[in-house]
Amino acid sequence: MGIDFIAKTGKTFARGWDRGKQELSQPDLFTRHPEIQERTFIAHPSNGTKLEAGLEIDLRLRGAEIALFKDDRLIGRSQSAPQALVAVIHKNGGMARGIIDRTHHLSGACDIVVR
Repeated sequence: MGIDFIAKTGKTFARGWDRGKQELSQPDLFTRHPEIQERTFIAHPSNGTKLEAGLEIDLRLRGAEIALFKDDRLIGRSQSAPQALVAVIHKNGGMARGIIDRTHHLSGACDIVVR
């Protein structure tokens, strides 16, 4: 029973594992790809500015907050950016480029991706 059973069913077990591996490798509606996840932070518009997704902006440190600029005009700020991100921008000379990833229509806030 022992060795005969393994010899007879070993190939079907391998095929079953291969099918499971193929099913798991296919993307579906709930697949999240960590390799394309980027670090974002929330910023709020200033002076009634409307922020739109896809807008490229300049990020500048002002003390502990990050200010958002477009064409040297202040368009928003973030007072709750992660400290690790603030440290990286500070190390980069206090400036970085960013893109507005998405906007939250009810609050007017937006998610910023640092480039």
